[in-house]
Amino acid sequence: MEYKIGDVYKNEAFPNRISTIIDISPNVDYDGGLSCFVMANTNGEITFSVEYEMQLKEWCEKTNADLPKYESLSKEELQRLSKYKIGETYLHTESPDLLYTIVSMSPVKDFQNRLSYFCEVQDNSGDIWYDVHSEGDMERVLKKVDSNNKAKE
Repeated sequence: MEYKIGDVYKNEAFPNRISTIIDISPNVDYDGGLSCFVMANTNGEITFSVEYEMQLKEWCEKTNADLPKYESLSKEELQRLSKYKIGETYLHTESPDLLYTIVSMSPVKDFQNRLSYFCEVQDNSGDIWYDVHSEGDMERVLKKVDSNNKAKE
């Protein structure tokens, strides 16, 4: 992958947004590419999303833009604030064949004062891909699973 953590880029599809890669997936997805957890700044509002390697290659260009400074939360603050922990697995209640495992979390809250989570998603066939959920999405559609990947009551 030609992109690395800390790279800043512009996506031609979103000209007012500047993004920074804050983490890279530990595994390739079902298409054989890596995924990036990105922090995007659009007119001063911070959001988090995922960019797939193919998207970065086709639509994104590295830039030297100066980003607004933000104060990152410490790991202790993140753990205290976070309801969800890295490495935990959740069942998607609207698509019960999908399991979400948290890979990392955002270093700051977004413009709506929520943390975001970078998740590895696996379906029943074993295919994996990556997705980002905010705290509100996590609470709404994901349920913690036990060691047998069954939803906890």
